[in-house]
Amino acid sequence: MKPKYCNACIYNLVKSFELDLG
Repeated sequence: MKPKYCNACIYNLVKSFELDLG
């Protein structure tokens, strides 16, 4: 099952990215 791109999903992705960078 592929995850659908939604606002929450994008937000989560960005958060994870920022955590990875920070």
